[in-house]
Amino acid sequence: MSGGRHGEGRRGEGRGPLFHPFELAVCGHSGSGKTTLLERLVRRLAPTRRVGYVKRDVHGFQMDHEGKDTWRLREAGACALQIQSGEAWAGGLTGGAAPALSRQLFAACDLVLLEGYRREPRLDKLVFLEGCEPTEQPLRVAGLLTKESGRVDQALPAAWAAALPAGEAPPLFHRDDVAGIADWLLERFTARLAARPLRGLVLAGGHSRRMGRDKALLEYDGVPQVERAARLLESCCQTVHISARAGQGREMLGRPLIEDRFVEMGPVGGILSALEADPEAAWLVLGCDLPFVTPELLDALLAGRDPWRVATAFRDPASGLPEPLCAVWEPRSRALLLGNLAAETRCPRRALDHKGALLLDLPDPRALENVNRPEELEAARLRWREDR
Repeated sequence: MSGGRHGEGRRGEGRGPLFHPFELAVCGHSGSGKTTLLERLVRRLAPTRRVGYVKRDVHGFQMDHEGKDTWRLREAGACALQIQSGEAWAGGLTGGAAPALSRQLFAACDLVLLEGYRREPRLDKLVFLEGCEPTEQPLRVAGLLTKESGRVDQALPAAWAAALPAGEAPPLFHRDDVAGIADWLLERFTARLAARPLRGLVLAGGHSRRMGRDKALLEYDGVPQVERAARLLESCCQTVHISARAGQGREMLGRPLIEDRFVEMGPVGGILSALEADPEAAWLVLGCDLPFVTPELLDALLAGRDPWRVATAFRDPASGLPEPLCAVWEPRSRALLLGNLAAETRCPRRALDHKGALLLDLPDPRALENVNRPEELEAARLRWREDR
């Protein structure tokens, strides 16, 4: 486990999640049953979802000692844990050492459950009715909890009913209704996932040093590869963008450009620049040197996509390696890629080897063969014509 001062990504940050795009806090006074409920929720969710856990402890803490809350949640199946008190924190992964940044710690998690933080205005919360007055709670009460049998079928207490927006009363659960709470939580986050836009990105910012000329402009039956890749993405994405180096220019395509903000970092710089340009979108990335990608291949990728994961990509059956340049990169892959850069790792393929990525079987072993050298170009053009 690692520890430190709690500062990065918190002070002065008035918007955005604390740790993860899909996070929910369980709030209530001491003895209300927060830890027990969270332990049971993690046990129910862990077989299908990677769940992180964060505890806010105003009394100081001991990290991961047997019987303590973090130990209980790790035993329940949480894949990443963190505990805080004041500005001190400690955290770690269940399978290895903790990264330096809190968000990187939870990058592989599908969702994060928090204990405490009832005064944090950025968090959606499940709040225990008993012992908590609504005036103590900030906005963003997503659901209410009770430990009293039969109350879920009754009207809310008058103080709570008066404090909540008219017509927007949140659901009320008994604390033992773990199945109902888990289903509600997954439905809530799944609806948010479905609402995200899917944008296309053609990576065309490489120097093409091995080819000796711009690979993006190589033609197959008279159509530049960058244009062909953009047309493929148009059929399945809301918008299509061209990734280019600063000053490179692709205006002739009539599509929006995303210039690299991460200079001289290869494909990962282009992917990260897109994720920075629209952090709420998922990006279907396609390299400009993959002439054998077909609409059917992209259909298979999207059919197998799991938007809960960091990314979805194909695995090459020959090499066993994932292909990062024909992949869907979800918004939370940004934290993972930034963490890799901090560790001086620029390889997007390594990010796809991460536990949070989903790798699919490649339908056609030759579909993702790229063309990087002049001697490969004519053979590729001949095969391209034969395949059609």
